[in-house]
Amino acid sequence: MGELATDPLFSIGIHTVDHPLLTKCRPEEAYRQIAENKLWIETISNKACDIIAYPLGDYNAQVLEQCRGLGIRQGH
Repeated sequence: MGELATDPLFSIGIHTVDHPLLTKCRPEEAYRQIAENKLWIETISNKACDIIAYPLGDYNAQVLEQCRGLGIRQGH
């Protein structure tokens, strides 16, 4: 991932730890799924990560608020 992280043509984003439907998770589990994956991506790439790809495009207002709180500015 190191080479991709430094290439301006690529953006590396968050997904989740275990690929659950986030709207089916308890709030604390949804947060953990996102936060732990964000930390891992940032540690490996040595770059801040503010993009997420929601598993199967699944999100709701609670997930969006959690993402905002984690500094995520863009989601797909």
